[in-house]
Amino acid sequence: MENCQVAVFLTYAAPRAQAIVDRELYLPPEWAGDPVRRARAHVPADVPYRSRGRLGWEMVERALDARTPAAWVAAEAPFGHDAALRGRLDERGVPYVLGVRTEPRSRSRQDGRRPRGVPEDAIASIPANEWQRTVHHDDPVRHGLAGHAARVLLGRPGGDGLERWLLVRRDGRGTRAYVCAAPRATSLRELAEVARQAERAPLCAAAARREVGLDHYEVRLWRAWYRYITLGLLAHAGVTLAAAA
Repeated sequence: MENCQVAVFLTYAAPRAQAIVDRELYLPPEWAGDPVRRARAHVPADVPYRSRGRLGWEMVERALDARTPAAWVAAEAPFGHDAALRGRLDERGVPYVLGVRTEPRSRSRQDGRRPRGVPEDAIASIPANEWQRTVHHDDPVRHGLAGHAARVLLGRPGGDGLERWLLVRRDGRGTRAYVCAAPRATSLRELAEVARQAERAPLCAAAARREVGLDHYEVRLWRAWYRYITLGLLAHAGVTLAAAA
């Protein structure tokens, strides 16, 4: 696309509503390392290349430092593959549910390399009695749609006292996997609900585009992007709060 910006958003999920509370503009490596492009877009000189996981962690860290009450950090794939993101959350002792990719069961073994995602045969090997049925009671689109979830323990607990699990969810959208860290007493149902909240997060961006024109930005300038997106998110937060009230 000729004019396209890629953003990473931090969404806050409360019992009654969700809203985007922070934003960062992602610069691909070919952009971050191109002085001409940076100069044209007025990208500050001290802004380096940052991965999506790094941008996500910076926003989460700002929220935690501001003492935002949060019991979990959750995201869909590929954020679960970011070891640095998982490590920073482990350091803060924050439970998380982070999505990882799934892949065909034999493709990655033919060249001798380790799988980059969770092999489908590993998911298929989960015993049938480990799966629990889940229903989206509060989802107007998928109300009453049955899904199933299972989890597998990943190694020993870390020094922070959190257990590590692989969570797998199946429903009408297909099969999705997550790496999780949480207290030992955490139930499978709670892990599945946290994952579902992560799956709903993109709906916030879609609603902001529809309701306040978040995607109507058409200028290639760093500061202007942050001003426009911040104003749009503030307006949408107000709309969300009004609707929840």
